[in-house]
Amino acid sequence: MTLAVRIGVGLIALLLGAFLVFNARQDSFSKTSEAVLASAITRANTIVLTGDAGRLEEALNLLADKRTSHVFISGLGEGFKPSNLPQIDGLSETDVMCCITLGYEARETIGNALEAAEWLKTRPMKEAFVLTSAYHMPRALAELSAVMPEASLVTITVPQPHGPMLQLREFTKYSLALIRLFFARLFA
Repeated sequence: MTLAVRIGVGLIALLLGAFLVFNARQDSFSKTSEAVLASAITRANTIVLTGDAGRLEEALNLLADKRTSHVFISGLGEGFKPSNLPQIDGLSETDVMCCITLGYEARETIGNALEAAEWLKTRPMKEAFVLTSAYHMPRALAELSAVMPEASLVTITVPQPHGPMLQLREFTKYSLALIRLFFARLFA
């Protein structure tokens, strides 16, 4: 076997192993979320990264259940208004007006992290639930932790059906984000 073939086989094995670890990490986030939601853990803030269905409802339920006192929703489209929020039992219009901040600047996960970090700087407690889909959480947490390393973040994932192509695409994005963050720290 030539050196090039050995290197190729080694790289494929490394990528396959990393992909398996990535998938196991998604499962771990889902199990952690179930434990967090079943417990009485609270956080002063909740950061929601928009995208898949169910994320806004879960965040608003945390607010209605008094598990969080303020919700920041990052990455909304320009036409989104508070009246577009899902109706949740136990959540009044006053709760919506006082306790929900809408973020319109972010267009991707890096933008979500920067937008959320700016918002969290204005909050008295540097702690938050981070709410997104399980497949998205590894990359979201990497980006958020990079821009706000002092924050105490607890993950909550919203279950979403996803196939192997979505997982592979997200694994690729996550891998590229880790490489970018590594070099950003290296040359900072």
